[in-house]
Amino acid sequence: MKLNIKYALLSLGLGLTVSSHAIVTFGASDAYGVQAGVTLLTFNLNVAAVPTASGSAPAPYSDTDQVLSLFVSGGPLGTLSTGVMTVNASSDVDGGAGNRFAMADAEVNELSLVLVPGLGDPPLLNLTADQVVSDSIVSGDFGSLVGVGDTVLTNTVLTILGVGVAINANPAPNTVVFNNLGITVTLNEQFVSGDGINSRGQTTNAIHIGLEDVGAGGGLVNGDIVISHSAASLEAVVPEPSSMVAAVVGLGWLAVRRRRR
Repeated sequence: MKLNIKYALLSLGLGLTVSSHAIVTFGASDAYGVQAGVTLLTFNLNVAAVPTASGSAPAPYSDTDQVLSLFVSGGPLGTLSTGVMTVNASSDVDGGAGNRFAMADAEVNELSLVLVPGLGDPPLLNLTADQVVSDSIVSGDFGSLVGVGDTVLTNTVLTILGVGVAINANPAPNTVVFNNLGITVTLNEQFVSGDGINSRGQTTNAIHIGLEDVGAGGGLVNGDIVISHSAASLEAVVPEPSSMVAAVVGLGWLAVRRRRR
């Protein structure tokens, strides 16, 4: 009888292992072209995230949006303009077992940003680019969720107070090209979350400009500007068949009792 119980425990244990399939239970992603919130005295240069694409799964989704052009003026604070902006977000998470993904990308064309142009003096900041692209993807299964982000900058020119700042077309993650005077410019800004086992998140901002108490235009400039944002995330679990677990526990208890006898 003891031998039979041992074989039963082994069988159920193996069955439990085989039946416990890892499942990616949730996926989400989002992207936008530009977002800005900058102030100087009573002037504002505000742009809500535009265009936007997003979704969450299950069920699988694919979302896209496009803006043909954008022009926003903050008066003496400056201007922000773009050509075509296109964003995408998608995921194939369907509640089934196996590898899944969530991804997003943003593309901004003909970017032009001028902050505090002044009268006859070089602007506080001048940024132009033919194209700014970011993408984020998270893929895998329970125990091996991997996030990857990337930024590509085409013909990007940045000057601060008339002085040029070197820009790499394929910057490494979290490359800070300027950090002075209260101005911080970060290229390929990336944030990673989760443990890679149960969850993983990846966020990529192609260009992030931070302004903190920057003296210009007779006042202080404060705010943030993000160009080409993308983010993606996955969550996964290994479900436990409750009835099989109960059976294994019950047989284990029975084996202990018989051994004591």
